[in-house]
Amino acid sequence: MSEFDSKTASSRQTYPVTESNRVKRIAERASYDEATIHSIIDSSYLCHVGFMQNARPVVIPMAHWRIGGYLYLHSAKKGRFAKICVDNDIAVSIATFDGIALAGC
Repeated sequence: MSEFDSKTASSRQTYPVTESNRVKRIAERASYDEATIHSIIDSSYLCHVGFMQNARPVVIPMAHWRIGGYLYLHSAKKGRFAKICVDNDIAVSIATFDGIALAGC
């Protein structure tokens, strides 16, 4: 890494690593860099949101967008999902797909 790159990297904002967001599988490929995460969020229109309802896991696709450091999910203001989010944790998954690696074919 060049001197310029190391200065740039050290001045970038990163999200704190916590037990709930720490990548466990192939952790060396994880990034907590704010700019990287924001670019992934901004390049996608669809996310999957997981939550518990009636003691059962539920995952639904939802439209999303980001303004500043906030992630917004398209939902009815007084709907089932909004009510569930008030007192419960949710999980959000956003993925980008830019190719397939074929091996051993």
